[in-house]
Amino acid sequence: MSLAEQSRTKALMFNGRSGPKSKRLVRVFEKSFSQRFDDVVGEEPLEIHISQGGCVSLFSVTMRTPGNDFELVAGLLYAEGFITDREDIAELRYSCNGPDGQDYNVIVAHLRTVRREVESLERTMIASSACGVCGKSSLDDRFTKREGVVAEYSIDASYLLSLVDAMRSEQRYFDATGGVHAAGMFDLEGRRLTVKEDVGRHNAVDKAVGYLLLNGELSKVSVMVVSGRAGFEILQKALVARVGVVASVSAPTSLAIDLATEKGITLVGFLREKSFNIYSHPTRISSQRSLVS
Repeated sequence: MSLAEQSRTKALMFNGRSGPKSKRLVRVFEKSFSQRFDDVVGEEPLEIHISQGGCVSLFSVTMRTPGNDFELVAGLLYAEGFITDREDIAELRYSCNGPDGQDYNVIVAHLRTVRREVESLERTMIASSACGVCGKSSLDDRFTKREGVVAEYSIDASYLLSLVDAMRSEQRYFDATGGVHAAGMFDLEGRRLTVKEDVGRHNAVDKAVGYLLLNGELSKVSVMVVSGRAGFEILQKALVARVGVVASVSAPTSLAIDLATEKGITLVGFLREKSFNIYSHPTRISSQRSLVS
């Protein structure tokens, strides 16, 4: 069974815990109080271990929305340089130490080849769902040693404007809870390659990248759209995945703009129905005059 097939099979097994959670609340409207249930986004810790040559090392504990866990692990290992290809992964599996024989909050990644020393990026604290960098043991490790080569191509402004709706139509967890981020991957022909959701912005990107990596389609990505702000860690992941255009419906950060400018990524912010801002390498977006009223 291929890694992609393993991932789909496990996703079906895990589906019962990957959706929104129903919680009791008290609704206050004007001066009226009422009890009801509401769907909220799931958040649980995921413990990630790396196994290679018979040695198992704890890599990270990260907070995430359950579901697409294999994709999350594959995307995270790829972004941080531990793997460079899906063939580096021999197997991804949940721990067998759970009460029902499976612990769905612990994953062991069996790697054929480890491209970096695990100790060089050992995370000494839990990485929260809001931060993809804060769990690393040293601020010097915020830059990966492997950098992607961003291809040169051009996309039309009208095409870029259409991508928010294309991503939004796939955000079923957001529809249910209003509490998750999304990352959408698109090719030059406008095809939606995948959309993944998670309580963490960086997790959503890792899930999307990991899905495409496991299915051999990562090289097709030309544009990445994210629902939250475009921070440094989002641009770093795009750089490793060789994505030339990163578009956010929210604001970018100064460090993200600096990284995009230096590395040749076109960074777009405040991508809305009729407008957007281009913060770096604007020549990759064509028909810009059509946006000026």
